[in-house]
Amino acid sequence: MKQNSLTALTAIAVFTLVMFARSIVASPTFQACKNPIAQSQNATTPAPVATPDYLDCAGDFFEKKRDSLNAVSTAVIAIFTIALFWATRKQAQLTRMTLIADKRAFVFCPSFNQDYEPSQAIPGQFNWRFRPEWRNSGDTATNGLTCYSQCDLRNTPLPPGHNFQPNAGPPPATGLIGPKSSLWNAPAPFPPVPAITPQDIIDVQAGTKYLYLWGVVRYHDVFAGTQQHETRFCFQVNPFGNPLIYNPQAPAGQPGSLSFNYWLHSEGNSTDVESI
Repeated sequence: MKQNSLTALTAIAVFTLVMFARSIVASPTFQACKNPIAQSQNATTPAPVATPDYLDCAGDFFEKKRDSLNAVSTAVIAIFTIALFWATRKQAQLTRMTLIADKRAFVFCPSFNQDYEPSQAIPGQFNWRFRPEWRNSGDTATNGLTCYSQCDLRNTPLPPGHNFQPNAGPPPATGLIGPKSSLWNAPAPFPPVPAITPQDIIDVQAGTKYLYLWGVVRYHDVFAGTQQHETRFCFQVNPFGNPLIYNPQAPAGQPGSLSFNYWLHSEGNSTDVESI
């Protein structure tokens, strides 16, 4: 809209100058100066005279039309002043947008951590909860951040169009993420919901159950007048290893270790969405 206004004002200014120049050339004052007819009192044919150049005639025109030209000049200056105002304002807006895009907080979930806890039902075995990492890659801190995560253990895959809304469990957590820093979300499943058991993991590995971890973070940046940002993630988790013999001291990839691989689900992932 503003760019169109600037273009229109510039076109009007150019059109005004062109019409002004044409009106000078077509004026009787200019033509009389450019094409003088000199006749002697007794001559029957015009006497040859020198034809003034365009600059002389234009100067003569300006001298005779001084008041009118002052009014026209004032109007032209006003048009250019308005056009300059819009151009300067647009440039200031673009500069601010560039600054915000370069420096504002940008939060996303790159991965998650897994916490084990001793099983109360079977001594020597461990249950599991997951803590998503919210990372701010921007150069400024977040403002008014809330985050939420949920772990879904299902007998069927997530259906298309699943509603990834915090509608169960604890309320969203609040916090602040500084520039180039991270924040670990609350564990999911969140107590008192039972943790993921070794048998749950075996069922997921066998393909009879499906394990998902998903979440959402909403936050403002530190720049005034910007909208709230929202980032979502949904991971399908694929455990690797034998959970029945898990040993917290076992090196990764060795017997007794357990890893949780994951990939992005086909839905539930969006980064840097602006929400009201």
